[in-house]
Amino acid sequence: IEAATIARNSFDDAVPTWSTAASRWSKIEQLGTSEPEIAGGPSPRRSVRFTFQYVAGLTSAMRIKKGSREFEIVGAPVDLNEEGRWHVVEAVELEFGG
Repeated sequence: IEAATIARNSFDDAVPTWSTAASRWSKIEQLGTSEPEIAGGPSPRRSVRFTFQYVAGLTSAMRIKKGSREFEIVGAPVDLNEEGRWHVVEAVELEFGG
């Protein structure tokens, strides 16, 4: 699980620098793939669900990295059974080529 620190470049653009916030073993479930609606549109998006041990402070501004694959968290992370033991997170893979 990675969190971004935002810095400004010489053009005053916000540039994120990602660093590890937590490491967890996780279960990953494939939820599906959406195709672009028009030719030349955005790349296909693979949706997944992660289940892993609770991470205090986890937000949708963070991302999940699994090897070289990166996933954007979609929506609020869910504290399963509100016990502070497990998180369930839906995400989409970034730069998924189909």
